[in-house]
Amino acid sequence: MKLLLYIRRILFGGAFVALGAFSSAAHAGNSRVSARKAIDLAQEQLDLRGLQSTVQIESVVLQSVTILGASRVWTVLWSQPISSDSGKFEVGVEVDMNGKLVRLVKKTAPGAKAAQ
Repeated sequence: MKLLLYIRRILFGGAFVALGAFSSAAHAGNSRVSARKAIDLAQEQLDLRGLQSTVQIESVVLQSVTILGASRVWTVLWSQPISSDSGKFEVGVEVDMNGKLVRLVKKTAPGAKAAQ
């Protein structure tokens, strides 16, 4: 019984060490887009849509999108939701580490008056 517990401890302990090393290596190679670049890309979206005078960038957060944290995105939130033709509201964008943007959309406006 003690031998089984010892083997289990060695196996699982080694697995966690290996996962930690893999996760750290993944972090090191996954930071190609800086916060400044994410802000510039998000601001460009506002400028292209003519919203630069009514909607500002309120926050920028680097978030993990996988359990091990190997993949990250910059989440950029607007100062107010932007209404769309479909009746949904854009609250910001996510910028992945390749510079690709994805709009963050909700079904209802989160409390604030929506920009047109």
